[in-house]
Amino acid sequence: MKSLNIIRPAELAKILSVSTATLWRMERRNELPPRKQISRRVVGWVESDLIQWLKERPNAEITPELEESEK
Repeated sequence: MKSLNIIRPAELAKILSVSTATLWRMERRNELPPRKQISRRVVGWVESDLIQWLKERPNAEITPELEESEK
């Protein structure tokens, strides 16, 4: 069974080349896949969900960080 890799907000912001504030705005506008609650104060996104989301976006490129984990 393949383990789930969780991408935390700061890492996702870096991958998408946006600020964390922009990341939260994107989330409020439903422009991101749903995040997962990891613990009471910790959230993240499932890496495979992000890869699929990026593949479906027009003109999006999968960054080398995500490309490596896809293999």
